[in-house]
Amino acid sequence: MRLTSIPPSMAVVAVTALMLTACSRASSTVGSPSAQATAPASDAATGSDSTTPSTAAASDGTTGSDSTSPTPGTSAAAIAVCTTLPVSQVASLSGVALTTGNEQDSALGNAYTCDYYPASGTGGLSVTVTAAGGAQAYQNSLQADTIAGGAENVAPVTGVGDKAFSAHDGVRALFGDRMIYVAGLASNPPAVAIIQALQAKLG
Repeated sequence: MRLTSIPPSMAVVAVTALMLTACSRASSTVGSPSAQATAPASDAATGSDSTTPSTAAASDGTTGSDSTSPTPGTSAAAIAVCTTLPVSQVASLSGVALTTGNEQDSALGNAYTCDYYPASGTGGLSVTVTAAGGAQAYQNSLQADTIAGGAENVAPVTGVGDKAFSAHDGVRALFGDRMIYVAGLASNPPAVAIIQALQAKLG
């Protein structure tokens, strides 16, 4: 059998055609729908790892909650002021002819009050114990009385509690975080005597 030789010009054309076919196939593979679908998925995964939005939101929420949540309130045992400090004792210490006592308590505010009245029902006095949170209540009252009554109506009182002051609305004394407040008396000495008597019983 005699082989027919291929002219050089035809060989070049054949090789060129094969190269073009190969390039076309490679191009179609790179631009195929499956390749394009894979790229966004990869980008999304990378974006999730780099930003972690759900974790960041949770962290921000927790931090906000921690920073804004109030400190748990302090509570103390209820105090029955009228029972602890009977009418007869308050009458003796105040010099006012008191006959009845009416308990007015606010457990939510840790404030326990007894209103003492004479037979006429008018002109009595009140004794209030802020059993917990008294230090803040004392400071709030001092500030309010100074603004409302003027500095000349607010004066320190010595010889009772950690500190005490009198104002146009009564005498307040602080014992640790407990405040005792006596209102309705014209002078400080009987109010101080009542505060001391009550604090001695509360311990």
